[in-house]
Amino acid sequence: MARILKLCAAQERRADRALKELTKLQRDRVLAMDIHTEVYLYDKIVDIPATFPMFEVRKADLSKTS
Repeated sequence: MARILKLCAAQERRADRALKELTKLQRDRVLAMDIHTEVYLYDKIVDIPATFPMFEVRKADLSKTS
């Protein structure tokens, strides 16, 4: 019985990590589409990979970079 509980807990942790990763990928994909639309309005074509961490880019204060 204890072994089954231990296996279930391990499976739940794996599922939680997978769900967090999927949420992060979906968030990055939506932000990439948003940025792609903004760039398209300026008549530019930019290829943004789906796995590019757009959330981190949006969260960063780009005005402080050179």
